[in-house]
Parts: sequence; C-alpha cells; structure tokens
Amino acid sequence: MAVLIITGAFSIEKCFGQSSMIVYTDNVIGFRSSQNRLIGGELKVFLNSPGAHVEFSGLMNFKKNTYHQFSAGLGLNLNANPEYYFFNGIVMPLNLTLFPFQDSKNGFLRQFSLIAELTPGFYPEGYQDGGQWQIRRLLGIRFNFDK
Repeated sequence: MAVLIITGAFSIEKCFGQSSMIVYTDNVIGFRSSQNRLIGGELKVFLNSPGAHVEFSGLMNFKKNTYHQFSAGLGLNLNANPEYYFFNGIVMPLNLTLFPFQDSKNGFLRQFSLIAELTPGFYPEGYQDGGQWQIRRLLGIRFNFDK
C-alpha cells in the first residue's frame, strides 16, 4: 500500500512540477509538490500510529522570500488500515519553510530546507489522545528533487 502511494505521488509530481521529500519528527514522511506555484499539495504517511494514518492536504503557498516561505492549507486525515474507521478528521496545516542554505555555493546543500508545521485538526471520533480538537506540531527536513 505504501509503495503504491509513494509511486502515485511521484507520478503526479512529474506532471505538475518539482517534488520533494520531507522527513518529519514522530516518524512521519511527507511528499510535497512545488512550493514555487500558488497551489500545491502534500501527502503525509504517519508511521507512528497503530492504524498507519495517511494525510492529503491542499496548500496555498504565499510569496517566497529569500530565506523563508509560509504555506496554509486544508486536508483530510485517513486510516490506511481497513480495521479502523476510514476517515479520521479534517486538518489545516500551517507551514513555515526556512531556506538556511540559500547562499551556499554547494548546489546539493541548497536543495535542503527546514520545515516547522502547526496543524489544528478536528477529529469527530476523537484522536489518539481522546479529544476531538487537536493541534499537532511537526519539525522536518525537506529535500527538493529539482536541482
């Protein structure tokens, strides 16, 4: 299932722009579309939960500055495991991407950026901690495949 999702994410990205992979804290992996376009998307796979959650988010990318960019979006958190409810909740990711290596002469190093994410979410059946309203925080390292 995970291989199918990853393959699909990269196939979509070949059509719509540059893609990137993000390794977040708490055993979360993300695949994101270009931040150079106004509208983009991200697929997250949560390996830290017993039901293996998957999250699809549409994101609006605000103006990119030299060392940072802000994005906000709306998405769905779903269960990949059929033993659980399919729908978990509605999320609203807020991302701050930092480009600390923008001035580096090393092209490979410029492909890395740092991400801080704060995501309010509503989970009708309750989240892992039991409440319906949750705020998730993630930190990540992003590798941009476009050179």
